[in-house]
Amino acid sequence: MIKLEDNRLVETVGMPVTDDKGSVRLTACVSSQVGCPLRCSFCATGKGGFARNLKAHEIVEQVLAIEEVFNNRVTNVVFMGMGEPMLNLKEVLAAHRCLNKKKESRENEDHVKLIKDYMARNETELSKIYDGSYV
Repeated sequence: MIKLEDNRLVETVGMPVTDDKGSVRLTACVSSQVGCPLRCSFCATGKGGFARNLKAHEIVEQVLAIEEVFNNRVTNVVFMGMGEPMLNLKEVLAAHRCLNKKKESRENEDHVKLIKDYMARNETELSKIYDGSYV
């Protein structure tokens, strides 16, 4: 859990995996909203209600926090924490661009990709923004 400036909490998870060669892939599972307005019956986040969308810097700060805790660089970011990223698309895409700029300075690393179930239903909107390589 990460406490935001307004004292609200969001879930953020770091998932390290070491391959056979000893290389570590660190995936950050980040939130895009405080709570979730969709209130899906299978999801605990929606039962707590919705407070607000996260700003791009708050999303990026989750990734930086994971790097600090694990003392390793994040290689993958998934937007599968609290909230629905497509309902906060402007800030999610701004964070996505920022994280990819950060990655461009590193050699031989994957780019951050947007991953979420809801995206399948909004592929047309996303394809207008990107050429499809991130979906």
